[in-house]
Amino acid sequence: MKSLKLAAAGLALATAALVTPAHAQDAMAEAAPLDPARLAAAQKMVGYLLPDGSYARMMEQSMDQIVAMSMNSVMDLPMRDLAALGGVSEQDLASAGEGTMREMMAILDPHFEERQTLSMRAMMSAMTGVMTSMEPKVREGLSEAYAAQFTTAELNEITRFFETPAGGKYAASSMMVYMDPAVMARMQEMVPALMQEMPAIIEETKQATAHLPPPRSVDELTEEEREKLGGMIRED
Repeated sequence: MKSLKLAAAGLALATAALVTPAHAQDAMAEAAPLDPARLAAAQKMVGYLLPDGSYARMMEQSMDQIVAMSMNSVMDLPMRDLAALGGVSEQDLASAGEGTMREMMAILDPHFEERQTLSMRAMMSAMTGVMTSMEPKVREGLSEAYAAQFTTAELNEITRFFETPAGGKYAASSMMVYMDPAVMARMQEMVPALMQEMPAIIEETKQATAHLPPPRSVDELTEEEREKLGGMIRED
């Protein structure tokens, strides 16, 4: 039964991963081979946009800022908004107060903000290593994407710009600029509006799949199906 529960959890994670367009891999498989010269030109250009260590610098230079802004945007939300996201009915919400999560946690856990800040820093620090290891693959994907959308002449022209002082400065900051306080502040302004609309968005997704039967639980499977599912995740 433990293995079946693991399988169910794995299914949930796999389902969540499907928010990526399902046709993405098919499109990659069907894409025509890229001209080697064109791809080489794209790789040279991408080298300016995403040099080695870009993700590490991005995470290290903006980590505290991201943590602080993310915490503040959630902590200052009214608890009734968070409850709405959890599926609390409008009738129950009508009698809810206007207290924020920050005010509630100040009573329940005076160290909550410090605990969350340290936890997020540790998580982001660990993610830095993962993202750094993915950099070569990201450069590879960017190179293929640019090679598919720009001609060799266009790619070389962009690279010549990147080789100038102004172009080099732009290329080096093209990723980091999204972590600038001015940009981050505007993005954080979207959080309250998004949270307000989220119940309606969730309801729309429910309506879109309302005609489908609900997923089966492990208890609803036949013995043969349980055995087959268990065999997928356990070693013989």
